[in-house]
Amino acid sequence: ADDRVMFSNACYFVNGIGHTNLPHMPTEGSLTVAEKHWFVWPNLAISGHGDVGEARLSEALMGLSDVSQSNFLGTPFKHWLWRRQTLP
Repeated sequence: ADDRVMFSNACYFVNGIGHTNLPHMPTEGSLTVAEKHWFVWPNLAISGHGDVGEARLSEALMGLSDVSQSNFLGTPFKHWLWRRQTLP
């Protein structure tokens, strides 16, 4: 809780420590991670049919990046469709 994430053109910072920007990250702004939440940047293959601006795309991904602890509870499936999972 209370981790501070800041965005810039060159990199993003988590509590003052710089990291290389990931695809479609915002180039400005900041956020504070709430208690029992994680900041997880989505790694998605994006097919942009039409005119979708980078700002709109990063805004949509920001909405997905705030992950609540309640979304991490449970156990993984032994099988997912036809694939056996390799998690212990």
